[in-house]
Amino acid sequence: GGGAVRGAEAGGSPAGPPPPGIGVVVRDASGGVYVHRRAASKRMYPSMLDMFVGGLSRPGEELAETAARELLEELNIAVARPAEDLSPLFRVTISTPLNKCVVSVFQMACTQEQARGVRFSDGEIQWGRFMSVGELEELVQREREGFVPDGMQVWDALQDQGIGGDSGRGGGATSLPFVRFMSVGEL
Repeated sequence: GGGAVRGAEAGGSPAGPPPPGIGVVVRDASGGVYVHRRAASKRMYPSMLDMFVGGLSRPGEELAETAARELLEELNIAVARPAEDLSPLFRVTISTPLNKCVVSVFQMACTQEQARGVRFSDGEIQWGRFMSVGELEELVQREREGFVPDGMQVWDALQDQGIGGDSGRGGGATSLPFVRFMSVGEL
């Protein structure tokens, strides 16, 4: 786990098809997005910012189950019914010098209780907080190079879907709405 998915970190093969992974944008009741800084001890992208929780699917694991597992491991957010509680958004192939994989992007709308219960139990995250989409867009503009490259490719795809903020990509709205583009079976 830890931010956007990383095929090389999980031993993904560069020769075969890209491994399946997930990215989850975590939202609070006011529409804020959870942004975090990866731990300095991470082998890949230490101390970098990310706005996604992510990881690679284990063999035989459904994508929504992967998302639920990563949310629990990284943020201590329990998802009782992954197929119902996580909204699939879209799928995108990311490619960076360190990773190539197909990311199925989900959205998690946290309850107030879940948002208050965020903890970094697995040591992959140094700190994090919910911030408005506007704050996140300003942070991305100021510190784009400080964000995990994988996560930035997913963020750019989110913007291209026309559901991002006012960044000039895809003619997005002024806030990132809760949306449902696909059924879990389509991912």
